[in-house]
Amino acid sequence: MLTEAGRDREALEWAERGLAAADGAYDRRLADFTATALAVAGRGREALALRRAQFERDRSLAVYQALHAAATPDRWPELRAWALGLLRYDASTARHGLPGWQSPSMLVDVLLWENSNEEAWQAAVEFGAVDGQWLRLARLRAETHPAEAIPVYERLAESEISLMKNDAYAEAAGLAVQIKKLYDRLGCEADGRAYVERLRNTHKRKRNFMAELKRRGL
Repeated sequence: MLTEAGRDREALEWAERGLAAADGAYDRRLADFTATALAVAGRGREALALRRAQFERDRSLAVYQALHAAATPDRWPELRAWALGLLRYDASTARHGLPGWQSPSMLVDVLLWENSNEEAWQAAVEFGAVDGQWLRLARLRAETHPAEAIPVYERLAESEISLMKNDAYAEAAGLAVQIKKLYDRLGCEADGRAYVERLRNTHKRKRNFMAELKRRGL
């Protein structure tokens, strides 16, 4: 209400008092408002310090993006290395079953947002990722490393088939088309045909899936 009334300075003072009185509690909306208000007030260093402290507690893509936006170009390489170090630590602890701040998928999300596709692939290989991320990564990887994308697509296709739903069958059949194309690109047409044959033999009782394959010429 203070900002709507044009009382930005009072609003910032109120927000800063709120942060000081939080006594360790975290409120993302309050932190976001305060950091933005600090930047608008020309207090960029304080805004960046707040964003850094925020990321220590809230290692999300949104806060990483806010940290990036608050950083000056000369500061960003150092801050990026620091932030990714935290996410890698989280991913490592999660992989070993230890309490972590976030799952490995957050590291992959951040790297994909940056278009750091090679780093994202390596992070997924090392720490793991969720299926949606693997699908995106495989599509990117297929452009330059088709042989590495194939086993990812094959696993995802089996995962879709296991759901035994028509839309999942359609998705799996679409993946099978991509897999065969990748085998063809590699000059391994016989392997592509063998894959489709295995798929048909393994799931021949799933009539709706067989129909999806036939619809795509497989």
